[in-house]
Amino acid sequence: MKKVFVLALMASMSLSVFTACDKDDDTNVHPLIGTWEYHKVFEDGEHFTRRITFNEGGQGTEYYEELYNGVLDKGTGAFDYKIEGNNMVVTFTKQNGQSVTKEPFTDEVVFHSADKVTFSLEDDGPITYVRKK
Repeated sequence: MKKVFVLALMASMSLSVFTACDKDDDTNVHPLIGTWEYHKVFEDGEHFTRRITFNEGGQGTEYYEELYNGVLDKGTGAFDYKIEGNNMVVTFTKQNGQSVTKEPFTDEVVFHSADKVTFSLEDDGPITYVRKK
């Protein structure tokens, strides 16, 4: 009986140690880490959606869907990114599963809250995304 109690005590202690580590790790996560979405529906019913996920370690993925002139276009991408102050340098590595070599580009990143961020792209101007839960 003592052996079962000791094993149960050790198991519960190890669970509390792992739980404590999780909380510590969460405090050091950059606010950009996570999934962000932009969605716009136009008056004619056409729409555009982009979902971007930033992972720790400087890699991310994107998904886009656009209905334009009755044609639905979808795609995916993978990229590397680096935060430099209020700017993010992005280099795409894959588009629709194919490796690509593209010049890096820079976005200005402005956080409005923990759930709202604006990326200012050179070509597209500012676009505000909300965090996906």
